[in-house]
Amino acid sequence: MPELNIFTSNRLEILVRQLSEIIGNPVGNALSSPLSGEIVVIQSKGIERWLLMELAKQNGISANIFFPFPNTWLNEIFKKLIPDIPEESLFDPDVMTFSIMNILSGYRDRPGFESIKKYLTDDENKQKLFQLSEKISETFDQYLVFRPEIISRWEEGKENHWQAQLWRELISANGNQHRAWLRKALIQKIRNRSDKISNLSLSDLSLSNFSGRIFIFGISCLPPFHTQIFVELS
Repeated sequence: MPELNIFTSNRLEILVRQLSEIIGNPVGNALSSPLSGEIVVIQSKGIERWLLMELAKQNGISANIFFPFPNTWLNEIFKKLIPDIPEESLFDPDVMTFSIMNILSGYRDRPGFESIKKYLTDDENKQKLFQLSEKISETFDQYLVFRPEIISRWEEGKENHWQAQLWRELISANGNQHRAWLRKALIQKIRNRSDKISNLSLSDLSLSNFSGRIFIFGISCLPPFHTQIFVELS
């Protein structure tokens, strides 16, 4: 049965002992093959190194374990379920910065952009334009994860301030396959039992050598963007 099991403690030593017992016990093992790897989602490389040493200490060996960060793992899931998404996202903050620069260059004289035009006065070398675009890009990226409902309203044309106008121009040029859209599409595919996704096993949805289970270790806080997907996958 699909399920989500939660183990809590204020000490990592207790959590890693529980993890080692599950990984080291072959009875009822959820792995599809003895050669399948384990997936342990973590939040830092330091935790990865510590876990490798602790698991080896407690089980006698620590091998064939993959330690992706939450975003890395979700990106692999997105690619498996929606194979036509581009390898390099146009909504990566670094890429989005230059797209916003191009749009603002032609939008500063539009109604609603008066504050932008005033700020960019005396900006011959475009340094202020770059810095502003970079900040807007970072803010949009935060909206995609923490406030996807705002993005949805903008895309539905329900607001017309300068941020909403800028976002609509951004997706008209680059499409709408951003993280908020990918999350919604993924959840719809999981819930739609008539879709072919219902015939896939978890091992079809993951990184190479992925097993039939996922561990999320030592992450004290995840935004709803991530937790909802993990719950749906369970």
